[in-house]
Amino acid sequence: MKETLLIIDDEEALLENCVRILEHAGFKCVSTSDPLAALELFQEKKPDLILTDLKMAAKDGLEILREVRAVDS
Repeated sequence: MKETLLIIDDEEALLENCVRILEHAGFKCVSTSDPLAALELFQEKKPDLILTDLKMAAKDGLEILREVRAVDS
């Protein structure tokens, strides 16, 4: 089974490039450009790893990781 990555970035072009590169490397990718939707997507897809941008307008990457940790512990 392929490892699943959740990729979060509010810059669409960067997000698409990350997904393309990582899928080519053999990973299954789930992605969102909406940091407010990231927690719900995490709970739905149960990824093995999260890659997130740190600075985003709506919510920063560290805040997302804290939320994920709170629901996944």
